[in-house]
Amino acid sequence: CPASYSNWILYVLVSETMFFASFFWAFFHSALAPGMALGFFWPQEIYTMPCWGLPLLNTSLLLSTVFPCNMAQAAIKAAELKIALYTLGLVMFLGACFVFVQGYEIYTAKFTVADGVYG
Repeated sequence: CPASYSNWILYVLVSETMFFASFFWAFFHSALAPGMALGFFWPQEIYTMPCWGLPLLNTSLLLSTVFPCNMAQAAIKAAELKIALYTLGLVMFLGACFVFVQGYEIYTAKFTVADGVYG
């Protein structure tokens, strides 16, 4: 039975390698030989989002979940149910805030998926 697990792990590693290789292939294909859809010009005009606004807030939200998550793990190991539930609730709240801010960031962005090489 353990031999079959190693086969599945090998399968996952190979499939992930092929998945990321396809992104590199598409990037180099578009960068080295830009087609008529790109106006024979690479890279196109790029809009960069300011990093001190919502991206910084999202990063701080993600980093702020580390302490309560570790605290919840320690509380579970120590059988402190009340502390564990409180800290897990805090982690879930911070995660919901992250998802909300990420959705707002995507909604207000000046670019969409259709603006890229494939759109």
